[in-house]
This record gives sequence, structure tokens and C-alpha cells, in this order.
Amino acid sequence: MILPSFLHIADSSIGLSLDSSKRESLKAHIKHSLLFEERLLLTDSQLIDNKNLRFLLFEDKEFSSLFSKDNLSIALRNVIDIRQSSSELPSEYIYDPTIDEIVKGFISWKKCSWENSSNINVQKRYAQTIELDNLTKSVNIERYSLGSVGAMFTDDMLDVLSRGNVMDKIGEKFANQVSDLVIEKRLKQSGEINPRGGVGIAYFKNELGAELFNRGFAKEWKQNEKFILDISQAPYLTALPKVFNANPIYGAMHKPHIDIMNGKSEIKVIGKDEYYRTNLLQYETGINLLSVKSIEKLRNSDRFRKFRDSLNRYDGTESGLRTAMFSFDEYKIAIDDEILKCFPFLKERRTINREIMRPAELLYDAPNYGGVMLSTLSIFSVSFTGMNPLSLGLGLLGLIGAKIFSGLKERTEHRTDFEKRILIDKLEKDKSNKITGEYNVVSNEDDFRKSTHTVMLSSVV
Repeated sequence: MILPSFLHIADSSIGLSLDSSKRESLKAHIKHSLLFEERLLLTDSQLIDNKNLRFLLFEDKEFSSLFSKDNLSIALRNVIDIRQSSSELPSEYIYDPTIDEIVKGFISWKKCSWENSSNINVQKRYAQTIELDNLTKSVNIERYSLGSVGAMFTDDMLDVLSRGNVMDKIGEKFANQVSDLVIEKRLKQSGEINPRGGVGIAYFKNELGAELFNRGFAKEWKQNEKFILDISQAPYLTALPKVFNANPIYGAMHKPHIDIMNGKSEIKVIGKDEYYRTNLLQYETGINLLSVKSIEKLRNSDRFRKFRDSLNRYDGTESGLRTAMFSFDEYKIAIDDEILKCFPFLKERRTINREIMRPAELLYDAPNYGGVMLSTLSIFSVSFTGMNPLSLGLGLLGLIGAKIFSGLKERTEHRTDFEKRILIDKLEKDKSNKITGEYNVVSNEDDFRKSTHTVMLSSVV
């Protein structure tokens, strides 16, 4: 079973989504995630409100062609209420709505940030859903209930409020009062659409303070408001991924909140960007040059499959950790090599060297070909040195071939490292943004995820 990976870095509240100068950065981060995850998960609200993502889907045909049923799922809510123009009329409820109907619902409740634009053309453009309609037709659609997400958030928030460290911070009496108000609100919210009942993070931001004031806890709320709002971010960020049993891909700004939800799970790092041998994968310029074909090639490679298998089979042992780290490193090397091929000033030299390298491989393998050996040697004699190697004597063939092959392989590795250093120097001079991050594995069998992909966004947000 393939677990999706929820893309927190596509949230509409961060700079990658809001700042038009960050479009290429957002593209690089999504490509970066596609290189490592089996399937990404985006929500309807992310798609609708993320202006940079929508611009890329509409204007960049190469980017929009990245996605398929194999690598992307979109979570659409199972019901949307569309507020009527007159407040006296009840909302219209549409079940299993299309993305277009969800957009109309968002607009009716003024939930879209782009509605605040002073440019009427911007509002009209994003009210249209051409690129979203096209995307939802070509990828997996997963339905979810807002009630289930709210219930998950409420369960986890009550759990956080009951923890000893939280009670020590805000006081047991105050923590219990906040929990009681959350439970009361939950009961009021329960109904046909939301049978379990639940509150959203908006309750903590907009309503909780007034209710605590009425209960005589105004002083305590003033002292602890920021802390409570901070800890509420943790269950908010993890609620929907938990509903879908998804691994989270989150940014540096999310990490403190995600850590709160780790509980007793032991998180182990299997790789950081400084662990990369060449660091090419850090550079957005290189990642963005990878074509759809290149990304598909990498995702279909044995190294990608071994890497994913090492995560899925991780059992918390030291040997399992070593296997995951090794496969992670090997796969990153393959990505580096693919990035190198994208730079024109390196292509010609690499082609020439491959033509030299192939005959050396044939020489090394010649003794194993049996009756095919002479034709193999004939190819070698024409394309490698122009000499007939039969004059060297068959007894020395394997030894000499091995030495030549080993020497060429070593020089090729040095050449490749040299090319990478040249490229890194060029990328540094061009001031290409970097993606830094780490990959973690979770050892707790009961945890809602098996791996987390931490993408540090401090340089681009």
C-alpha cells in the first residue's frame, strides 16, 4: 500500500505561495518532493488559494504535465456549503462537489486570499478554475470529511492540553478549564454532517478568549494566549495527514509544532543535505532543469525503489537505519548525475567520455562472453585504441582489461567530481537558491507515519 505524503510546503500562508518572485522556488520544492516521495497529497484549499501553484499549473505546461495518478492525489471535501446572497436564505449544500463548486463555496464565504486583491482582473482570473479542472481529471481524487478532520484536531488538542509539561506551563486548573470549553464546543458542533463533533483552530483564535473571560480566566488567557495558540498549531498541521495516514513534508517553520505531536516516537535522521556528497540536489536551478522524462526515469529506477523499500521496511534497528542511509545516499548520487546531464556546457565532454568508457567495459567482460569473445574484441579494437588486443595474449586479457577499466573508472569518477565542482561554483555565482532539509524515519509502530521529509525553507520563505 502506498502512503501519500502531505505537502505542507504548498500551504497558501507561506512565502512560497504568496510571493510571485518565489514561483520557481515553489516549483523546485515540489519537484524535489516528487523525487523522494511515492505519491504527493494536496488539499482543495491548497490548490484554490495558492496563487503561485495555480499560476504554474496554468502557465507552465511542463510543470503541469508532471502530475498523474501515479504520483499525486488531491483531497476534496465531501460537502461544501455555498452561502446565499441574502443572509435570510439557508446555505446550499452540495455533496461530493467538483473543484469548481468548492471554489464557489470558498468565494461565498470570502475564504480566498486573492479576493482581497485591489486588481479586479486578479480576482476574476483566480475565480476561474480551468487549470484546476484539468488537474483533477488527471490525478487521484480522495474525499474527506471536514468533520473527521475537526474531530482529529480536537482529540489531539485535548491530548496536548492534558500533558504534564503543558499543565506545568499554564497551570493544571487553567488547562482543565480550556479542555472543558473545548469539549462543550465540540458537543454543540456535533450533528448530521459532523457526528463526532469537533472544533477548528479558528475557535482558539476567535472565540476561546471571550469564553475564558466570561468564566473568570481573563488574566490566565492574557498570560498564556500565545503559548496556547502555538501548541494548537501542532494538531492543526497533523490532523488531515492523520486522517489520510499520510507522511508529512513540512518546512522549518512547522518543525517545532510537528515535534510536539511526535509523542514517544523515536525520530532518526537518515540524511541531511550536508550529507550529500556533491550538494547538487540543494540547488533549485539544477532541480528545475530536470525534465518530466528525467524525473520519471529517476522515480522508475532501482535506486528509488530500494530507497523507498528501505523506509517502508525500517524496523527501528541499527542495521535498518544503515540500509536506509545507504540507499538514500545512492539515490541522491543518481539524482546528481541526472542533474549534471542538464547543463549544456558539460554535455559534450560527458558524451565523449562515455564513448571511451564503453569499450573498456567490453574488454573487462570479454573473458566471460565465451564464443562471443572475438566479436567483442573486434568492436574494442576499432573503437578504443585502433590496436588489435589479440597481440597482447589471451592470458593477460582479463588482468589488463581489469586494470584499464579500473583506471578509467577511477579517472571518470574524478572527472565527474571535477564537473560537479565546476557546476556548484557556477550555481553559487548565479546565486541559485538552496533547498536544505533532512529525511527522518519513525521507529514507533503505532505512529501515524513511517517517515517525515523535513524541508528547511528559511532561505526562500
